Amino acid sequence: MTPAVTDPPRRQRPPTLARRAGGVLLWVLTLPLIAAVAVGLAAQWIDPRALWWPQLFAVLLPFLSFGLVATAVLSLVLKVRGLALVQTVLLLFVLVRTEPWARLGEASGEGEALHLMTFNVPEQLAPEAMRDSMAAFVRREAPDVLVVQDAWVRGPRQEREAWEAPQVRGVVDSLGYGLRVPALVPGQRGWKRGATGIPLLLAPEAARVTAQEAIVVAGPGDDESSQATRSVIEWEGRSFVLYNVHLRSFGQAKPWLDPEFTPLRPRTWPRSFSRLSEVYRERATDVDMIAEAIAAETLPVVIAGDFNSTADNWSYRELRQAGGIRRQDAYREAGDTVWGRTYHADNLVVRIDHVLVDPALAVERAEMRNVGFSDHRPVLTRLRWRDE
Repeated sequence: MTPAVTDPPRRQRPPTLARRAGGVLLWVLTLPLIAAVAVGLAAQWIDPRALWWPQLFAVLLPFLSFGLVATAVLSLVLKVRGLALVQTVLLLFVLVRTEPWARLGEASGEGEALHLMTFNVPEQLAPEAMRDSMAAFVRREAPDVLVVQDAWVRGPRQEREAWEAPQVRGVVDSLGYGLRVPALVPGQRGWKRGATGIPLLLAPEAARVTAQEAIVVAGPGDDESSQATRSVIEWEGRSFVLYNVHLRSFGQAKPWLDPEFTPLRPRTWPRSFSRLSEVYRERATDVDMIAEAIAAETLPVVIAGDFNSTADNWSYRELRQAGGIRRQDAYREAGDTVWGRTYHADNLVVRIDHVLVDPALAVERAEMRNVGFSDHRPVLTRLRWRDE
């Protein structure tokens, strides 16, 4: 019987020179993207007063991650395994940051639901159009508690006549909502003196405000400072503290609004970057003062408003974890999409309007609304007390 003849094991062919060169080139081209994603992920832990520019990468992190996915696929196709491994690990960190597990299961609560909305709604139309548009929108959505930003109201204890922005006046006059602003509002200069841009509106026979105060976060004459109002809300026989927050904006510091800024002309960068650096550092100081007030609370805390920061920025993390309590991001808990962008309303890029909810409350729903009279999209949430 003739013994079976077995073929000798085939030796794996070494990669060709062209393939090796392609792998090296891919490493060289992808390393800046890898570094940018890593910096964007790390930005939450980097105080802008020590190093401000990582916050820019945090804002761009979702877009950078899409680029990383594309290059990871290319790495797998070209069998550049080491690079593919690095990319996969970074993408896993990005996935963890989005907290996909937060959407698992159903929120468990008791009693009546509270509909809370936050809406940055500056006066962008004629007064009558703003009044009617805002009233029609609030009538349709019927929030129990509405916190607004960029809608200026003069406090009730000023020597000059009280007034409200038309978008606020329409809700108060047409729908009977109660307007609540602190009795003493930190002073600013000019027409903003004695006024607040973050009033609170309550639906008739809904929740009740039992105490309210403005949080002073800047010195006199700082017209661009962050604003925060603390309100104790009684609802369903229990109380929580609601912080309406509008963090310091870049204003005209946005490079795309600066006519002298040209991306392809580096000599135009220093002026815009200097202003960005200044705003990030000042905002961090404002956030410290707000977080200090939150940390002193003994009741559950809900923080809502325009943070001018994404969920990957330092300011967001500091407020979310103020006092050592990790609050729920309402949109991550119950939003209809993972990203949930709120700004700019016409060309949605980032999510900077947030509702952060104490674990004592269950988040049952979080939705964005498309409106045509603001550059932000409002965030509508439905909350319920958890079982005691």
